[in-house]
Amino acid sequence: MSRAGPSSSSSRSLLQRISSPPPLLDHNAAAGPSNDNSRKRQRKRKRETPPPEMLYTPWLDLCRDQFSRCESALDKLHYEILAYERYMAPTPQENEARSRTQSLIINALRDLPCIGRLQLFGSSAIGIVTPTSDLDMVNENPRLAQAGQPASIDALWAIGRRLRQRGIVSEFNVNKWARVPIITFSTRPEFGPFDVDIGVNNVDGLNGVPVMQKYLRIMPALRPLLFVLKRFLGQRDLGNAAKSGLGGYGLMCLIVAFLKNNPQGRPQSYINSPLEERSLGILLQDFMEFYGTVFDYEALYIAPEEGAYHPKEEGEEWIGDLEKAASRLVIKCPVTPGHDVARSAGRTAQIVDAFAAGLAIIQEAKLADETILGALIGVPQKVIDRRVSLRHLVDGGGYGRTYAAPQYHQPYAQPRRARPPSPPRGRHPPYRSYDRPPPSYKRPRHDYY
Repeated sequence: MSRAGPSSSSSRSLLQRISSPPPLLDHNAAAGPSNDNSRKRQRKRKRETPPPEMLYTPWLDLCRDQFSRCESALDKLHYEILAYERYMAPTPQENEARSRTQSLIINALRDLPCIGRLQLFGSSAIGIVTPTSDLDMVNENPRLAQAGQPASIDALWAIGRRLRQRGIVSEFNVNKWARVPIITFSTRPEFGPFDVDIGVNNVDGLNGVPVMQKYLRIMPALRPLLFVLKRFLGQRDLGNAAKSGLGGYGLMCLIVAFLKNNPQGRPQSYINSPLEERSLGILLQDFMEFYGTVFDYEALYIAPEEGAYHPKEEGEEWIGDLEKAASRLVIKCPVTPGHDVARSAGRTAQIVDAFAAGLAIIQEAKLADETILGALIGVPQKVIDRRVSLRHLVDGGGYGRTYAAPQYHQPYAQPRRARPPSPPRGRHPPYRSYDRPPPSYKRPRHDYY
């Protein structure tokens, strides 16, 4: 029988195999024919967009009786604006819950060394609040201003730890990268809950409270228009300055400048006596027409205190880079003249488009429509549920009822406290209630601690 001979590699001597270079390998041939479709890229799964929020028009029940006297669609819009303002105004239960939460926070932080004067500002201070509005507070302490920003950040952490220790909040967030450091948190459900923002020495908003109160007092058309337009921008995710939108203070300055300037030349009685003239619908239409189609955002800035519009070149000292400011809204602060209220409004183009779209809706409205304001704004279900829960919480006596100190779930653990000095070495310490049990201690079958 013939036996198969050895392979060529084994027939060579060991010296030949070591000295010869290794054979060249064709990696393309080894890998086989290239096929672009052999490895198909898996498409990324598209992010599921949340379903659109259901919006309701509960204010219609407050103005249906007045629709019979309307002569035009703008008259109907006027009565709907008034009804929406009455519906969204805070109820006595909401005012009480908000006031008690504010007092609870102030009393819990009163004895901290970093606390100066805790004061309220923003929409809560001037009464333009809805059931879901935040509580904006400022800790005014000159010593922290002298110590610098690191001391302010440490003070915010001390505030959060104290509120969590008292059982008012479960968690909090300190934003130390903001222009003004701030702490944000939500109180526990038995205290609302309310979303609260506390800053340190951000007195610009505090100084603006009397100015806004003055405008609300002398301009009767400001309050209802502010309620509607604030919801109009918020519903389109354009009403938050932290998201490059226009905040409540900037929107108020926009309306004040419009009412003072009266660019459409309406009779002054439309602005001074809107209830008698039934002019709120006309003013809302003129506002959206002016800021949505007429106003030149590239060339002009807004001065609410004067009720005028000036070229941006005249305010170059406080505006800064005119090329960057050419594409956005610029509003001169009536409290701090060198400050731009709308500096963070990077989505100015979207705000303008929203106003133009709102104008088209108003112009196409008819008197026979069931609602005109409902095509612009709506009330989400969470606002309705929030109002009901606050009413039950206050009327039922449940505010703060389930308050409890923080629970420590570790076995035999207690809050940290000062302990007596350790005993001498070689002697077992006596058993204390706040210590771990001695080694000889046998844990009972049922834990009653």
